Amino acid sequence: MSDIEREFWEGYSDGRNPIAPYPGDNRSEAYRHSFEVGRAELAGKPIPAQVSRDRAAAIEARWNA
Repeated sequence: MSDIEREFWEGYSDGRNPIAPYPGDNRSEAYRHSFEVGRAELAGKPIPAQVSRDRAAAIEARWNA
């Protein structure tokens, strides 16, 4: 697993944990994005898949720049 994949995965996993605190600026953009995705799902208001994919692609492009 690449570093960015790990950030996405850890953010999503933590976002799905209802007692995990919201991430601060010490977390990567990839982590924060995926955390928001997980939290939105917990709230029953998932982010539309294409919106999430587009955001993730932009994050990955900046990561690799």
